[in-house]
Amino acid sequence: LIAFMQRAIGYALTGRTDEQCFFILHGSGANGKTTFLQTISAIMSDYAMQTPTETLLVKAKGAIPNDVARLKGARFVIASEAEAEQRLAENLIKQMTGGDTISARFLHQEFFDFKPTHKMFLGTNHKPIINGTDYAIWRRIRLIPFEITIPETERDPKMLEKLLKEKEGILAWAVEGCLRWQSNGLGMPAAVKEATAGYRNEMDVLSQFISDTCKIGGDLLVPSKELYCVFEKWCSTNGEQQITHKKFTQRLKEMKFDTLQIGSDRKRGFKGLALCAG
Repeated sequence: LIAFMQRAIGYALTGRTDEQCFFILHGSGANGKTTFLQTISAIMSDYAMQTPTETLLVKAKGAIPNDVARLKGARFVIASEAEAEQRLAENLIKQMTGGDTISARFLHQEFFDFKPTHKMFLGTNHKPIINGTDYAIWRRIRLIPFEITIPETERDPKMLEKLLKEKEGILAWAVEGCLRWQSNGLGMPAAVKEATAGYRNEMDVLSQFISDTCKIGGDLLVPSKELYCVFEKWCSTNGEQQITHKKFTQRLKEMKFDTLQIGSDRKRGFKGLALCAG
């Protein structure tokens, strides 16, 4: 994991966006993720920028993208501490982590276009909500687990100050990471792969619904309307956001549950699923 972080920071030194990644440093408090990000930000100086967490979240329609406009020319962009149940602005993340041109403007000014050079790092105790299930968003996510909580008696309030006295050595470490990234690519260690896969499963409401309420088997059948009614009730009970019947059907097809007509009245249904008794 440390070698991966070194390559990620080395990659962030560059103005390239080949990897198209969005890095989320996740863990409960007192584990060093904020200190780490602040240290790298200080080392990168004018190439680093802190942006409000709201930059990455769903905004009110018509909001002026001042915060996005500020990112022009940045290399290393950090945000911190998303609150629970906040939704990631998925389309914006796709745009900001790719090579496509971004349009933005400052308040009372005209729009301008720029090519992204920045890499986004979010340090947070709470994983932002991702409603999308498509490959385009999830291939960008790199959830980096910070699992160790430093005991209160071992915390050093001057740790950042001490680390910044070692700026030259840390910069050399980052440059070495850049060379390793150029030689071998970013890669994804098992810990990041497993954490990201777990995050994706956690965000997949439909998979949770099926796990809670259904049996799976090749010969099982369930009427579509009946299944969707149960889904609506399940969402209401569990505080989950509902999706339309059309989207519900589309997602089940993506999960390889085929549609067919059931019974003499030819009701539409799904093969391979049945509701659990009760």
